[in-house]
Amino acid sequence: MKLLAFIALLILTSCGVRPSEAMESFAEFEENPVILPVIDDTASFSQITEIPFVIERAAIDTVPIFPNEVGEIMIIVYHGLHEYDPGPFDRLTSDFWNDLQTLYDQGYRLISLADLINNNITTPAGYTPVAITFDDGLPSAFSLMEMEDGTLAPVPGTAVYIMDAFYRKNPNFGRTAMFFINGFPEPFRGAGTLEERFRFLLDHGFEIGNHSYGHPNFAILNAVQLQREIGLIDQLMRRYGIEPLVLAYPFGIRPRLHLIHYAMAGEYNGIPYSYAWALRVGNTGVPAVSHHINFNPTNVSRVVASDESTPYHVVPDLGFLLRLFEQRPYLRFISDGDPNTITVPRNNVHLINMYSLGDKELVVYDIYEEYEEFEYEYYYVEHDEIQQAG
Repeated sequence: MKLLAFIALLILTSCGVRPSEAMESFAEFEENPVILPVIDDTASFSQITEIPFVIERAAIDTVPIFPNEVGEIMIIVYHGLHEYDPGPFDRLTSDFWNDLQTLYDQGYRLISLADLINNNITTPAGYTPVAITFDDGLPSAFSLMEMEDGTLAPVPGTAVYIMDAFYRKNPNFGRTAMFFINGFPEPFRGAGTLEERFRFLLDHGFEIGNHSYGHPNFAILNAVQLQREIGLIDQLMRRYGIEPLVLAYPFGIRPRLHLIHYAMAGEYNGIPYSYAWALRVGNTGVPAVSHHINFNPTNVSRVVASDESTPYHVVPDLGFLLRLFEQRPYLRFISDGDPNTITVPRNNVHLINMYSLGDKELVVYDIYEEYEEFEYEYYYVEHDEIQQAG
């Protein structure tokens, strides 16, 4: 029996923080089941109609890779790095290197949040864009030291140092990440002035974003307080020539719904600010793909950099999703290599917001697969509650 091979995009069940515990922890996952498609993983793909792209990639040698530019793009969130005994939201330095290596080996390539927001996806054909972010401006993520000749360089063991070393070994992986900063304590404590630290990051392909001035719980702030928290950091960054595009909610918690618009635009001391996207912590069910029908710029998911799943408890963190996407690569965003086109299998056309494409060309194609049984469940998220559709 011949059926179309690509299924509707799977949206994992929603996870997030408990606001009552927000001031003591950055994020905490709910124990919700993850609904996966029930399919025959041994099915073989066969080309029976003319297909515009069939991309063979050694990293996944059992299934041809077809473009799916409405699939999942991970935005990974880190905080600090530690050589020993990391905190609950930090990562071992060795694990961070292994994360980069695994992403590279499994066909991911770094993309800046600016390019992701602008839908300027130049990822090579057959590969998946991935974005990396760091919250809180911690010195273990980035700090400078003064060398003997008086120049400034990243402290060994920091995330920037490790990413630069990995880039030198694997230049086609890319070298970029977004660093979200607070006003207190001072970002990236170490050598150099604040301007020198910012300039080093920008000159080396990294980005800087807004994480609020004092890292409060946005859900308990009023309109004046929200605009102050966002506006203070916005004005600090602009003072150093930075034009921020992205806000990361402290603790991953959004403002109350009637105040959510202040996350995207407002003013403080008569000076306006505006943001294109605002990011959560954990899986909100909102994909980081601006032309996806379920995209919501105030509620964009981020994947926590951990691997906490057990046989009895599923946590949709980085480790889990990497394994899931290797087993089911059709859930991933797979680039067609052309930033001017959006290429999707026909079964995923309904996931495209046609009004968001601008001057990009939509390319649609058919793929067929042969097997006897095919069932799936498709979930979407609206107003932070899980609903079943279809």
